[in-house]
Amino acid sequence: MKQSPKLPAEQRRAQLISAAIEVFNRKGYSDATTEDIARGAGVTKGSIYFHFKSKEDIFLAVVKETAGRHIEQIVGATKTQSDINRFVESVVAYTFKLLKDEKHLTMELWEQAQKIPEVRNYIAEIHDQMVDRVARHIRNLTGISLKRAKSLVWIMHAIWDGILVQKFCYSEKKNYHEMTTQVISMFQLYLKNAK
Repeated sequence: MKQSPKLPAEQRRAQLISAAIEVFNRKGYSDATTEDIARGAGVTKGSIYFHFKSKEDIFLAVVKETAGRHIEQIVGATKTQSDINRFVESVVAYTFKLLKDEKHLTMELWEQAQKIPEVRNYIAEIHDQMVDRVARHIRNLTGISLKRAKSLVWIMHAIWDGILVQKFCYSEKKNYHEMTTQVISMFQLYLKNAK
Protein backbone atom coordinates (compact mmCIF):
# COMPACT_ATOMS: atom_id res chain seq x y z
CA MET A 1 0.00 0.00 0.00
CA LYS A 2 1.32 3.39 -0.95
CA GLN A 3 1.37 5.71 2.06
CA SER A 4 -0.55 8.93 1.94
CA PRO A 5 1.71 12.01 2.26
CA LYS A 6 2.22 13.53 5.71
CA LEU A 7 -0.58 15.93 6.60
CA PRO A 8 -1.30 18.23 9.52
CA ALA A 9 -3.27 16.41 12.25
CA GLU A 10 -6.55 18.21 11.50
CA GLN A 11 -6.37 17.36 7.78
CA ARG A 12 -5.42 13.74 8.51
CA ARG A 13 -8.36 13.38 10.89
CA ALA A 14 -10.70 14.79 8.23
CA GLN A 15 -9.22 12.35 5.68
CA LEU A 16 -9.82 9.43 8.05
CA ILE A 17 -13.41 10.51 8.68
CA SER A 18 -14.00 10.80 4.94
CA ALA A 19 -12.62 7.27 4.39
CA ALA A 20 -14.71 5.97 7.30
CA ILE A 21 -17.88 7.50 5.82
CA GLU A 22 -17.28 5.59 2.59
CA VAL A 23 -16.44 2.34 4.40
CA PHE A 24 -19.39 2.49 6.83
CA ASN A 25 -21.77 3.40 3.98
CA ARG A 26 -20.51 0.47 1.89
CA LYS A 27 -19.92 -2.24 4.52
CA GLY A 28 -21.92 -1.16 7.55
CA TYR A 29 -20.53 -0.64 11.03
CA SER A 30 -20.32 -4.30 12.05
CA ASP A 31 -18.47 -5.47 8.92
CA ALA A 32 -16.17 -2.45 8.66
CA THR A 33 -12.71 -2.74 10.19
CA THR A 34 -10.13 -0.16 11.12
CA GLU A 35 -7.93 -1.81 8.47
CA ASP A 36 -10.59 -1.02 5.85
CA ILE A 37 -10.64 2.62 6.96
CA ALA A 38 -6.83 2.83 7.01
CA ARG A 39 -6.67 1.32 3.52
CA GLY A 40 -9.33 3.76 2.28
CA ALA A 41 -7.34 6.68 3.66
CA GLY A 42 -4.00 5.33 2.45
CA VAL A 43 -2.48 5.23 5.93
CA THR A 44 -1.34 2.65 8.45
CA LYS A 45 -3.67 1.32 11.11
CA GLY A 46 -1.46 3.04 13.70
CA SER A 47 -2.34 6.39 12.18
CA ILE A 48 -5.99 5.71 12.98
CA TYR A 49 -5.22 5.05 16.63
CA PHE A 50 -3.26 8.28 16.85
CA HIS A 51 -6.52 10.15 16.08
CA PHE A 52 -9.21 7.80 17.45
CA LYS A 53 -9.47 5.46 20.44
CA SER A 54 -11.58 2.80 18.70
CA LYS A 55 -13.88 2.00 15.80
CA GLU A 56 -16.74 3.29 17.96
CA ASP A 57 -14.90 6.60 18.37
CA ILE A 58 -14.45 6.80 14.58
CA PHE A 59 -18.16 6.12 14.08
CA LEU A 60 -19.08 8.91 16.51
CA ALA A 61 -16.85 11.27 14.52
CA VAL A 62 -18.59 10.14 11.32
CA VAL A 63 -21.99 10.76 12.92
CA LYS A 64 -20.94 14.23 14.02
CA GLU A 65 -19.62 15.03 10.55
CA THR A 66 -22.55 13.69 8.54
CA ALA A 67 -25.45 14.46 10.87
CA GLY A 68 -24.04 17.91 11.53
CA ARG A 69 -23.73 18.56 7.80
CA HIS A 70 -27.29 17.37 7.15
CA ILE A 71 -28.75 19.40 9.99
CA GLU A 72 -26.88 22.51 8.82
CA GLN A 73 -28.19 21.98 5.27
CA ILE A 74 -31.75 21.82 6.53
CA VAL A 75 -31.32 24.70 8.95
CA GLY A 76 -29.47 26.61 6.22
CA ALA A 77 -32.67 26.56 4.19
CA THR A 78 -34.18 28.70 6.95
CA LYS A 79 -31.73 31.46 6.02
CA THR A 80 -32.35 31.35 2.28
CA GLN A 81 -36.03 30.49 1.92
CA SER A 82 -38.54 33.16 2.85
CA ASP A 83 -41.50 31.32 1.30
CA ILE A 84 -42.89 28.33 3.20
CA ASN A 85 -43.58 26.30 0.05
CA ARG A 86 -40.05 26.80 -1.27
CA PHE A 87 -38.66 26.04 2.16
CA VAL A 88 -40.51 22.73 2.34
CA GLU A 89 -39.55 21.93 -1.28
CA SER A 90 -35.86 22.57 -0.57
CA VAL A 91 -35.88 20.41 2.56
CA VAL A 92 -37.77 17.58 0.84
CA ALA A 93 -35.41 17.72 -2.17
CA TYR A 94 -32.38 17.59 0.12
CA THR A 95 -33.86 14.66 2.02
CA PHE A 96 -34.35 12.68 -1.19
CA LYS A 97 -30.76 13.46 -2.20
CA LEU A 98 -29.58 12.22 1.19
CA LEU A 99 -31.62 9.04 0.81
CA LYS A 100 -30.02 8.43 -2.57
CA ASP A 101 -26.44 9.15 -1.49
CA GLU A 102 -26.24 7.85 2.07
CA LYS A 103 -29.20 5.57 2.78
CA HIS A 104 -27.03 2.75 4.15
CA LEU A 105 -25.07 5.09 6.41
CA THR A 106 -28.32 6.59 7.70
CA MET A 107 -29.65 3.13 8.57
CA GLU A 108 -26.34 2.35 10.29
CA LEU A 109 -26.70 5.52 12.30
CA TRP A 110 -30.13 4.40 13.53
CA GLU A 111 -28.88 0.94 14.40
CA GLN A 112 -25.74 2.09 16.19
CA ALA A 113 -27.63 4.83 18.04
CA GLN A 114 -29.43 1.98 19.82
CA LYS A 115 -26.12 0.40 20.81
CA ILE A 116 -23.73 3.31 21.40
CA PRO A 117 -24.96 5.79 24.05
CA GLU A 118 -22.69 8.62 22.82
CA VAL A 119 -24.18 8.35 19.32
CA ARG A 120 -27.73 8.27 20.68
CA ASN A 121 -27.11 11.28 22.94
CA TYR A 122 -25.48 13.31 20.18
CA ILE A 123 -28.29 12.58 17.72
CA ALA A 124 -30.94 13.52 20.31
CA GLU A 125 -29.15 16.77 21.12
CA ILE A 126 -28.68 18.01 17.55
CA HIS A 127 -32.14 16.82 16.55
CA ASP A 128 -33.73 18.89 19.32
CA GLN A 129 -31.73 21.91 18.19
CA MET A 130 -32.80 21.37 14.57
CA VAL A 131 -36.48 20.99 15.49
CA ASP A 132 -36.38 24.21 17.48
CA ARG A 133 -34.58 26.24 14.78
CA VAL A 134 -36.73 24.97 11.92
CA ALA A 135 -39.95 25.38 13.91
CA ARG A 136 -39.05 28.99 14.71
CA HIS A 137 -38.47 29.64 11.01
CA ILE A 138 -41.80 28.05 10.09
CA ARG A 139 -43.52 30.15 12.77
CA ASN A 140 -41.91 33.31 11.35
CA LEU A 141 -42.97 32.43 7.80
CA THR A 142 -46.51 31.36 8.57
CA GLY A 143 -47.59 32.98 11.81
CA ILE A 144 -48.65 29.67 13.38
CA SER A 145 -47.76 29.00 17.01
CA LEU A 146 -44.36 27.56 17.91
CA LYS A 147 -46.09 24.47 19.30
CA ARG A 148 -47.86 23.83 15.97
CA ALA A 149 -44.67 24.58 14.05
CA LYS A 150 -42.79 22.00 16.13
CA SER A 151 -45.59 19.50 15.46
CA LEU A 152 -45.15 20.13 11.74
CA VAL A 153 -41.39 19.53 11.99
CA TRP A 154 -42.04 16.24 13.82
CA ILE A 155 -44.53 15.23 11.12
CA MET A 156 -41.98 16.10 8.42
CA HIS A 157 -39.35 14.04 10.22
CA ALA A 158 -41.68 11.04 10.58
CA ILE A 159 -42.50 11.16 6.86
CA TRP A 160 -38.82 11.27 5.92
CA ASP A 161 -38.05 8.36 8.21
CA GLY A 162 -40.87 6.41 6.56
CA ILE A 163 -39.57 7.26 3.10
CA LEU A 164 -36.08 6.14 4.13
CA VAL A 165 -37.37 2.79 5.36
CA GLN A 166 -39.39 2.37 2.16
CA LYS A 167 -36.40 3.24 -0.02
CA PHE A 168 -34.12 0.94 1.97
CA CYS A 169 -36.47 -2.04 2.08
CA TYR A 170 -38.06 -2.01 -1.36
CA SER A 171 -36.16 -2.28 -4.62
CA GLU A 172 -38.86 -1.01 -6.95
CA LYS A 173 -38.52 2.51 -8.23
CA LYS A 174 -40.77 5.11 -6.70
CA ASN A 175 -41.82 8.35 -8.28
CA TYR A 176 -40.13 10.72 -5.86
CA HIS A 177 -41.24 13.80 -7.78
CA GLU A 178 -44.86 12.78 -7.25
CA MET A 179 -44.13 11.92 -3.63
CA THR A 180 -42.53 15.36 -3.12
CA THR A 181 -45.63 17.04 -4.53
CA GLN A 182 -47.88 15.02 -2.22
CA VAL A 183 -45.74 15.81 0.83
CA ILE A 184 -45.80 19.53 0.04
CA SER A 185 -49.58 19.41 -0.46
CA MET A 186 -49.96 17.73 2.91
CA PHE A 187 -47.87 20.44 4.60
CA GLN A 188 -49.92 23.16 2.92
CA LEU A 189 -53.12 21.56 4.22
CA TYR A 190 -51.64 21.31 7.72
CA LEU A 191 -50.61 24.99 7.63
CA LYS A 192 -54.02 26.07 6.36
CA ASN A 193 -55.74 24.24 9.22
CA ALA A 194 -53.18 25.37 11.81
CA LYS A 195 -53.98 29.09 11.47
